[in-house]
Amino acid sequence: MTTDPNALPEPGSDLGPERGSAARKRDGGRTQPLSGGYAIEGEEAEPAAPRRAASAQLVVDRSPAAEATLRDAMDPANQSLAEALRLSYRVLQVVILALVVLFLLSGFQSVQEGFTGVRTLFGRIVGAPGTQQLSPGIIPFWPYPAGEIVTIPARRSVDVERAFWPMLRRTQTTIDQAVAEASESEALSPGGDGSILTAEGDIAHLRIAADFVIDDVADFLRQIEPAQADRVVQRLLQRAAIHTAAGMSTQEFVDSREGPTLAIRETAQESLVQIGSGLSLVDVRVPFRSLPLIVRREVPQVQSAREEARARIEEAIQRRDELLTGIAGGQYELLERLIGEYEQALSGGDGGRDGEAAKESLAALVAALDSPATSGEVARIIGRARAYQSQIDATIGNDFRRFESLLPAFTSNPRLIATELWLDAYADVMRQPLLEVVSVPMEVGVLRIAARSSAELMQARRRAELDRRKREADAEALMGGAWLQWGRDTPRIGTAGRRLERDAETGFGRGGSR
Repeated sequence: MTTDPNALPEPGSDLGPERGSAARKRDGGRTQPLSGGYAIEGEEAEPAAPRRAASAQLVVDRSPAAEATLRDAMDPANQSLAEALRLSYRVLQVVILALVVLFLLSGFQSVQEGFTGVRTLFGRIVGAPGTQQLSPGIIPFWPYPAGEIVTIPARRSVDVERAFWPMLRRTQTTIDQAVAEASESEALSPGGDGSILTAEGDIAHLRIAADFVIDDVADFLRQIEPAQADRVVQRLLQRAAIHTAAGMSTQEFVDSREGPTLAIRETAQESLVQIGSGLSLVDVRVPFRSLPLIVRREVPQVQSAREEARARIEEAIQRRDELLTGIAGGQYELLERLIGEYEQALSGGDGGRDGEAAKESLAALVAALDSPATSGEVARIIGRARAYQSQIDATIGNDFRRFESLLPAFTSNPRLIATELWLDAYADVMRQPLLEVVSVPMEVGVLRIAARSSAELMQARRRAELDRRKREADAEALMGGAWLQWGRDTPRIGTAGRRLERDAETGFGRGGSR
C-alpha cells in the first residue's frame, strides 16, 4: 500500500525534518515528546497515552487507472444531478410562463350591471373623448399596475332631509303629531331647525329626494372625488331650492304641484353642467312642502274658508249669468263689452279721434241691441221704447206737425190764427156729450147757485172717468211703466250715462238720482 502524504503520522513517529523542528523543544539538548505522542516545546514531556490501532486508512491513488475507475463510479450521480437540474429548469420555465399568462389575463376585468367606469394607463384616463366611458361586461386592458379599470355606480340616490326641515321632539314620531302639538310660543332654532324663505319673506319647510346618473365618467372623475359625489349633489339641490323659493310666493311654493319641483331640477342641473361634473339628474322629488308647523295647524280652517268663498263665488257667477241672460239673452257678454268700450271712448276726451271712437262704439252698440239675437228684458225694453215712440209720434208728433203747418200763417197774422184756434177749442169743448150748460141771468151774477146735474148725466160722467183710467192703465201696462223723459233727465252730452235701475225707482234719469 502506498503512503498517503496527507495522512496523519502515527503517534511517536517522526514528523520529518520540517515538522520535527516545530514539534520539538530543545531544552538542554533534550527533546520532549508532545502529549498524545507529540512533543510540545516548553512543557515537560508526558508519557504517551495508549491509542487504538486505526481500523481503516484512506489512500488516494492518483494513477490514471485509478482516476478512470473513479470517473466511472461518479457518472451515474452526475447524470442524475444533470437530469434533476434540467427537470427543475423546465418546471421553472412552465411556472414563469404560467405567471406571465396569469399576469396578462389579470388585465381582463368585468364591469357589473349598474356600474360604469374608465380605463387608466399609469393613472391617466385613456380613450377618445366620447368613448372613454365603459359599459357593463368583460373589458380587456393592460394588467395592474400598468393599467387599471376604475368602476363606480352609474346611478345614485340622495336625500336632503334636515337642511330645510324642523327638528321634531323625540316623542313626535310623525309630522302630523308635531303639527298637532305645535305652539305659538315655540320659536325656530336656527342651529337645529331648517327652513327656507319665499319671495314674500315667509318661512317654509321642505324635503328633497333625487336620483342622478353619470353621463360622462371622465369629466366626473376629473372634477369630483367619487366619495364626495353625493355631497356635491346635495349642496347643489339645496342651492336650487333656495333660489326657487326666493322667486315664488308662499302659496305658489307650497300649493303648486309641479312648479317648484321642476324649477329645483332645472336649476340644479344647470349648476351640474356649469361645473362640468358629468352628472345628470334623472328624477327630483319634493315629497314634503309645508308652512311652519303652527301655521300648518290652521291650514284646514283656511282651506275651509277658501272652499266656502269658492262656493259663494261660483254661486254669484251662476246668479250673474242667470240675471244677465234674463236681461240680454245669450249675447250679454257682447253687449257688456260694447258698453264698456263706449264709456271708455267717452271718458277719453271730447272731439277728435276720441269723438269718432265714441260714435263708432255707439253705432256698434245700437246694432247689437237691434240684433234679433238680443232677447230678454233688453228686448222688451226696446220694444216698449219703440211703442212709446209710436205713441209720441201719434200724439205730440201730430201737434208738432200742426204747429209747423200753422207757423207761417201765425207769423203773418197772429190775431186771426189765435182767434181761430180759440174758436176751434171752444167748439171742441161744446161738442162733448157730457157737457152741461147752465144759463144764468146777468143780474144774479153775484149770487151763488147750487145746481145738481141729472142722474143720467152723472152716470155717464162716471163711466167716462172709468174708461179713461182703464185706457191709461192699459197704456201704462203696454209701455211697462214708461215715463216721459224730461230735459233734466238727459245726460250731459259727451259723457257716459246709465239708465234706471230695474225697479225704475233709482238710478240715472229719475229725479236726478244716481
